Amino acid sequence: MAALIAVLLWSAAPRAVAQNLALDPRVKQSLTFLQMWLDGQRVYEQIPGISVAIVHDQQVIWAAGFGSADRERKVAATPETVYSICSISKLFTSIAIMQLRDEGKLRLDDPIKQHLPWFEVKQAHPESGPITIESLLTHSAGFQQDPPIAYWTGAFNFPTSAEIRGSLRNDELLFPAGRHLEYSNTAYILAGEIVAAASGTAYTERVKSRIIEPLGLTSTTPDMAPRLRQERLATGYSGLGRDGKRVPVPFFQTRGVAPAAG
Repeated sequence: MAALIAVLLWSAAPRAVAQNLALDPRVKQSLTFLQMWLDGQRVYEQIPGISVAIVHDQQVIWAAGFGSADRERKVAATPETVYSICSISKLFTSIAIMQLRDEGKLRLDDPIKQHLPWFEVKQAHPESGPITIESLLTHSAGFQQDPPIAYWTGAFNFPTSAEIRGSLRNDELLFPAGRHLEYSNTAYILAGEIVAAASGTAYTERVKSRIIEPLGLTSTTPDMAPRLRQERLATGYSGLGRDGKRVPVPFFQTRGVAPAAG
């Protein structure tokens, strides 16, 4: 996949120097080295495109693009290129949960069934306690990585929330709740459902109004926006195949999986 890299630069430079940090000779030298390294890594790893920003004290002091946002159309990657952030969506879901905790609308030790009455899953460990919101956020609820629906292959046909709910009735926990770590998109899908249920607002609207817009993230959305296709949105590419090449993957929207991989 096209990659987005954020680099944080910390400096002990005096405030006066920090205001024009990019012109400091030491910083300019470091930036020259960084550009050479990034472009070298991109070529070596056969990464189609990279966009980079360096931030100091909440200010962007340097940004650049390397390679292509779309190789077939010969569109260069720039600082304005938009990429899929995939599982970084989990951070937004976690923040939304913690905001609701602070508002008194939920507790982290709440059983998830308290907020999702429809939730049913096969319990292979009768000694296990209830699955809590905390266990969802810490990947310790006992779920496998994904719901029992194939969507990461082929046309990336991601399921709706209703389809995920139906599939979970046939799912079975791998471990007792709260006992073991198992990275899980299923857990964060359910956390997103709790965000909607506890707030009384659709997940995407809650994240936009309470997190994205207050932070001024004008190029961020809870799911990939079709309106950005063939404009600012980079084309996604596969991992390296046996022939040593990456191929374009179809444009997709993650629908019910958005709280885990939007």
